[in-house]
Amino acid sequence: MKRLFLVDAVEKVNSEEALSLSREVIREEGILFGISSGAALAAGLRVAAREENKDKVIVVIIPSYTERYLSTALSEKELAKARALPVEEVPEVFLQEVH
Repeated sequence: MKRLFLVDAVEKVNSEEALSLSREVIREEGILFGISSGAALAAGLRVAAREENKDKVIVVIIPSYTERYLSTALSEKELAKARALPVEEVPEVFLQEVH
């Protein structure tokens, strides 16, 4: 079966905007967003804000999840905080209780 896809517009989103929106969604909504998801949402919000789209439903496909970006700019602040945490050896007595 042949499938036909029609693209009627392209919305460009820069990396800074995608990162910022991803961080905002993670912080405010508790939804684990990836960078490309932030870009998709930014584009969707722009389209939704247009006068001709007033009262219409705009659907955005969220294409990524946070775990793919744990070593990127999306998580750099959190990674720095985690690296600064003190590390201690766990006493053997506690480890025996786990097994």
